[in-house]
Amino acid sequence: MTSLSDYYLGLTPTLVPTFEKYLQPHPVLERHLMDETILLAPQLAKDMSLASFFASIPQNIAATSRIEVKFTKTQLNAIRAAAELEATNKISTSDALAGYLVTVLNRISPVTIENITNIISVGL
Repeated sequence: MTSLSDYYLGLTPTLVPTFEKYLQPHPVLERHLMDETILLAPQLAKDMSLASFFASIPQNIAATSRIEVKFTKTQLNAIRAAAELEATNKISTSDALAGYLVTVLNRISPVTIENITNIISVGL
């Protein structure tokens, strides 16, 4: 998020993202994961107009729970530093935070989180 903010401010990003590791080999869709996702978010499998999609948002929100947490920059840096101790590559703050949250949720949840997907949507 800091790099994105820096970009919009016209500053040099502190971490320049690279995507080479995601391009080789080409990704393969794991069908069982697709089926599991559609069970949890069936609206993703429907072909609908933009107006219908936006009309479905309140219903989807009503079927989910929100968790709101806040971290200071110091806490985020500590989480990333802890994650980088065992990493072979540089880890973004976003990836470190996602890993941390999954670790915490796995400690308290009766169902283990085995896969996570981080989706960023940009509307034009």
